[in-house]
Amino acid sequence: MAFEKVTVPTDSSFGYTHVAQRGGAEAVRRAIPVGARIGYWTAPDGWALRRFDWPADAVSRRSRGAVLFQTGRGDIFEKYLETFAHLHAHGWSVTAFDWRGQGGSGRLSGDPHVGHVDDYTTYDRDLAAFWSDWVAERG
Repeated sequence: MAFEKVTVPTDSSFGYTHVAQRGGAEAVRRAIPVGARIGYWTAPDGWALRRFDWPADAVSRRSRGAVLFQTGRGDIFEKYLETFAHLHAHGWSVTAFDWRGQGGSGRLSGDPHVGHVDDYTTYDRDLAAFWSDWVAERG
């Protein structure tokens, strides 16, 4: 299956523009959108998980709520920026994080290309703690 290269809209408008129709910096595929924030959340055991937050545009009064989008094991959130753009354009705030040992959340071994984990319940604990903090952030 071939994937079409698209740009991620940065102005909350819906409708993707093909790379061939745009040039320069706007033609970068999967660029972090304007208004999105990349940061880190610290798990209870001290492990830093890289997170993505893209708040809905409160000024437009189109905010519909918030989505905590979880990627698959071995994925990074940049893979889903087109999906995030779609959700955001329809009024949703979007939050995601790289699982422990994946992407910007660091490796679990000395090998930078291996995301080995001995105990998958660690992921359950990470998600439960992140969820709790994420809900508390929203008041």
